[in-house]
Amino acid sequence: MRKRFLVSLVGVGTLLALLAGAPPVQADQKVPVLIVGGLTEPAADLSVLRDRLQDAGFTVFTMALPGSIPGTQDIALSARAVATEAGAVLAQTGASRLDVVGHSEGGLALRYYIKYLGGGDQVLRYVSLGTPQHGTELANLVATFPVLGTLAGAACTACAQMAVGSAFLDALNGPTDVPPGPAGYTALGTTHDELVIPAPQASFLNDGGTNASVQQFCPLDPVMHVGLLFDRPTAGLVVSALRGGPLTTTC
Repeated sequence: MRKRFLVSLVGVGTLLALLAGAPPVQADQKVPVLIVGGLTEPAADLSVLRDRLQDAGFTVFTMALPGSIPGTQDIALSARAVATEAGAVLAQTGASRLDVVGHSEGGLALRYYIKYLGGGDQVLRYVSLGTPQHGTELANLVATFPVLGTLAGAACTACAQMAVGSAFLDALNGPTDVPPGPAGYTALGTTHDELVIPAPQASFLNDGGTNASVQQFCPLDPVMHVGLLFDRPTAGLVVSALRGGPLTTTC
């Protein structure tokens, strides 16, 4: 009798939800995740983080930024490749939205896709790892050396775009660095970042979302910039961000 009563309650709840125009949430629905690498990073560098997210129950896809040396071209062009890959992930999985994780420059390409290329309607959650959201002072420093700066600018358009105060970043971040659409933004960094400086502030968003360093949770974690892709506590933070709950991890 009790079992029959509980079943009836479930049925009534489902009927009410349908009448209210809110279909019941299926427990097995999953949002696919696309991980995008950064400057010079091959897709193989994303495999450790991919495997850890898969172990946590996510369906994960990875991509390197385009180019013979990944990510050296105009970030806007790289973002078009990201948009194409995101569309392929949605088509393959049949999902209506996806979560995205970007390391370093990959996080900028993802924000460009969200703002300009339709990603605002496709991305549910955005997570960045060591992304120079408003530029890195290292790029400005390199540009001050006459020969080195000229060579770097010629070989790597994206490098100049990641300088503090670049026209690219001014446009991307105005009027807000958290363009509408996604349900949540999370920007993660490390206090030991040797490339995106000042660390960890250069990895953070200014206009919303959740900003955090790995060391806020694991003070003794020595992880540096590239190591964010391989660091277990960082992966734990990514998992909690993608689940939409408060950030948490194990050290």
